[in-house]
Amino acid sequence: MSNPVRKVVDLLMSMQKKVQEEGKRDAEIHEQFVSFCNAGTGNLQKSIDEASTQVPQLESTLKESQALHEQHESDLKIHKKDLSDAQATLDQSSAIREKEKAAFTKQSDDAKTNIKAIKKAIVALKKGMVEFMQLPEAAVVKHLVMDVDFLSTSDRDVMTSFFAQKEEYNPQSGDIVGILQTMLEQMEKELTASTASEAEAAASFSNMVAAKQKEIEVMQATVQKKHKQKSDVQVKIESVKADLQDTTGSLEKDKAFIANFDTNCDKKKKLYESVKKARTDELLALAQTIKMLNDDDALELFKKTLQSPSLVQMKVTSRQMKEKALKALHRVTQLSGVRDPRLDLIALALHGQKVNFDKVKKMIDDMLTLLAKEQKDDDQKKASCIAKLDKHTSELKANEHKISDLEKDIADLKSNVATQSGEISELENGIKALDKQVGDGTQTRKEEHDIYQSELTAKKAAKELLLFAKNRLYKYYNPKLYKAPPKEELSEMDRVSVSMGGTLAPTTPPAGVDPSTGVGAAIGLVQRGGAVFMQLLARSQSDDLGVPAAVEAYKPQDPEKQGVIAMINILVTDLDKEIQQLEVQEKDSQGEYEQFIKDSADKRTADGKSMAQKEKQRADLASDKVNLQSKDNAKMKEAYATTEIISELHKDCDWLLSTYDARKQARAGEMDSLEKAKAVLSGAAYSLMQAASAHAAA
Repeated sequence: MSNPVRKVVDLLMSMQKKVQEEGKRDAEIHEQFVSFCNAGTGNLQKSIDEASTQVPQLESTLKESQALHEQHESDLKIHKKDLSDAQATLDQSSAIREKEKAAFTKQSDDAKTNIKAIKKAIVALKKGMVEFMQLPEAAVVKHLVMDVDFLSTSDRDVMTSFFAQKEEYNPQSGDIVGILQTMLEQMEKELTASTASEAEAAASFSNMVAAKQKEIEVMQATVQKKHKQKSDVQVKIESVKADLQDTTGSLEKDKAFIANFDTNCDKKKKLYESVKKARTDELLALAQTIKMLNDDDALELFKKTLQSPSLVQMKVTSRQMKEKALKALHRVTQLSGVRDPRLDLIALALHGQKVNFDKVKKMIDDMLTLLAKEQKDDDQKKASCIAKLDKHTSELKANEHKISDLEKDIADLKSNVATQSGEISELENGIKALDKQVGDGTQTRKEEHDIYQSELTAKKAAKELLLFAKNRLYKYYNPKLYKAPPKEELSEMDRVSVSMGGTLAPTTPPAGVDPSTGVGAAIGLVQRGGAVFMQLLARSQSDDLGVPAAVEAYKPQDPEKQGVIAMINILVTDLDKEIQQLEVQEKDSQGEYEQFIKDSADKRTADGKSMAQKEKQRADLASDKVNLQSKDNAKMKEAYATTEIISELHKDCDWLLSTYDARKQARAGEMDSLEKAKAVLSGAAYSLMQAASAHAAA
């Protein structure tokens, strides 16, 4: 039996056992109740007196606890506001400090720049005015003279006159240098003072932050403590309320019972028989449902359709492995920007219901081999192109007046013709291989569609059987939700047959259930309302289910609370999800197949055009060869022939050389993604082996 259905049956059996145990327990309670009735009202009056004393005490405790709870709530609001204010003060102080620090940094940088400019100006002035005026610092110093407020009016006039004069400055006088030296000392003094002030402000702010954070920590601890006190009081309030309600209810029942003591005893005794019947009916419903789900045909159906529902936990599923591998393959297209039908074929194989990972890995290996060969061909062709271009360029310069290398050029043309022929042959073989892949992909798509139809039918049949079992439980536990089968109208011939003692033909079972199985026959009989199915189930019941008894109104087991209905609903939901996944996967597979066909057609068209172009190039090369052979040995014709050869090489090689690095990088990424996809699938085989072992153990 599959693990989910086994869990449902176990819960049903647990409910069955619980009903029987409750019957035994209630039988003992009933005996005690009978003894109580026989003993009289003395003990009951004692219980009433005790409850009457407890009620005022509990009411007083409840009022005290509620008042304390309100006090804690008020204190908590105050503490929370204090904490919020402290945090706001800290945030505001931090913002102000950041602005002060930024202002100091700008002021300090400006002061350092000005000091540096004045120092350079002093050095330059000692060498002469002309050299100073050529420096960029001259403009800075001139601006400072007008801005600083510590210069006297006479010094500022001297400096202004100095910048206005055009004569050469005499450094011996030292007036201007002296004024600048005074400015330098004053600015250095101000910078030192502002730096010390900034350090003092930073230290003060740090101390304030530490104190405020400590204050906030204390407030947070206080808030947490108040929260706990409030929660403890709330728990106590609820507990006292429950005790008060129970005590009050018990007191009222006891008073009402003692007022009608004899009548209540007779009523409870009569209730005993009705409870026995109700419990017997419940046990019958549980037994019928257990037998229905334990049927061999039902087990076989569940085994086929409930392999991986939500109740079965697996570390790694084949679907997850396929999705990882598909992501790695899709990354290849993202890197290259071009769709490759060969990758589409691998993705199509991974979309199948029954994936042969060895076959997919073989396809990836073939793809890696082909990519390696393509890279090797590009490397060889690049080296050949570079070598030929260098060779013929040198020949054009060195041999413009020579014709001795004409035969060598003809041999190169022959080699190029042979290369073109080989590339044309590879394109022809590639088109044939692509046609075969299209045929294989079409056959695979057909097989996967057949598997999809089969699994979809089986899962729908399992879902219908589970719903039928739930409906049987509703018939006893919740008749409002029970859906009676449609009444079958008997034909005139059937009515005559029944009146003569005959039997009716079996009703057609639900869709997807094999008519030859016991499950199909049972469902058909119940849908028709026949008594045969009930007789079969009755014979399967054990004769020693026991006679339950109770002293209170009978409360049957609740399959909702026991989780049986929930588990059946989970299984039905799982089947719905798997059916939806099958449909989505079928749609995706069909989409991948259609894309594969489109990409294959596009590639076939492109390869056909490329082959036609290469055939034209081969014909052109052959024509060039004939032309070169007919060339005379004249220098101009020989130079022209060499130029033609270089031009043809550029036609054949420029695209390869310009895109070589990008193609090589894209191909390397493609091979890396394929290697990762293969690694994922290699791990998938081991994970699936684990999953298979887990199912076998179950």
